[in-house]
Amino acid sequence: MTRPGSIISIQILRGIAALFVVIGHTQGMGREFAALSNTTFTSWQPIPWGVGVDLFFVISGFIIFYSSKKYVAGDQPRQTFFIHRIARLVPLYWTCTCLALGLTAAKKALGFAQAEPFAYAGAIIASLLFLPIYGPGNNGLAFPVYNLGWTLNYEMFFYALFALCLGQSHLGSAGRVLTALGIVVAFGLISATEVLPLAFWAQPIVLEFGVGIVIAVLHERVSLPPLARIGLIAAGAALILLMPFGSPPEIDGTNLNGLPRFVTMGIPAALVIAGAALGRDISPARWLTVPVEIGNASYSLYLIHPFVIFAVSVVFRRSALFAKLPLPVLVLAVILLASVVAIISYHRFERPSARAVAQFFTPARRKLAR
Repeated sequence: MTRPGSIISIQILRGIAALFVVIGHTQGMGREFAALSNTTFTSWQPIPWGVGVDLFFVISGFIIFYSSKKYVAGDQPRQTFFIHRIARLVPLYWTCTCLALGLTAAKKALGFAQAEPFAYAGAIIASLLFLPIYGPGNNGLAFPVYNLGWTLNYEMFFYALFALCLGQSHLGSAGRVLTALGIVVAFGLISATEVLPLAFWAQPIVLEFGVGIVIAVLHERVSLPPLARIGLIAAGAALILLMPFGSPPEIDGTNLNGLPRFVTMGIPAALVIAGAALGRDISPARWLTVPVEIGNASYSLYLIHPFVIFAVSVVFRRSALFAKLPLPVLVLAVILLASVVAIISYHRFERPSARAVAQFFTPARRKLAR
């Protein structure tokens, strides 16, 4: 079901972005299962699956600007916008962070070899506040207690910056955000600061949000012919597919094999999003129901799939019959199961909780954005 005001092609790409991350992580599960059962599992790595994160960031910049016009026209635009962003991110993320803490304890109790160390109180508080911190078990990276939350730390930074720059002029707001992002990144490059949180926020990867805003501005003014749009998508896909950076790629959050992700994956992702957005949208059709639903549930899919992987891992260790399934079949089954669980989470928890938080902070019961 397509939500009012959404762009079908963008929603589908959101789902694809989340599935890319899930595919990468479930193949890691396949390799772990192969080691446990003394079999082999060959990973399928035609692309760096982490490019799903870059697609997410570009799409986020696009959607935030695209949907911000209603805030500009209303009262207290900054406050309303930020409340809706908090309502969108916080309930599910805080829930998953608490589950992750419980999962660490469960892994230790069940004897998992890759159990993470317990987090200390400061790391937990910083994680819940979306503040980058060098927590335990993150290989020296500024990851939160729930590792997947590193992307949400960037999202919340972008939301806060956008809220500060939001004004009565929609286009003027875009200009201020782009300028602010440029200044932050330039300062980080010039100063080479290693002090958190600035060292984290000043990484070039934040420019992916800015590129998304540029595409959204063009979306309102430019409509490319189908051939040009296909060319943009093909160019972006080719850059991702033909990227000569080794296999498997070494991704440490903001870099790919030592190069900024904004260059190696952000720009190709932006070309794909531009091709999808700069023209007439896809017409609604019944066969698009599932892809659109996965797109709607992409946030749930991104955050919840590690718990599905963990549940399957427990069953794999406890069931001899389950362990005899071909690993590629098992990996595919986990991807499908995670998608189903995410759709249920989206309808039963993510949307209701976001609506409840937004209504708590806005007694007038304004409609929740996005």
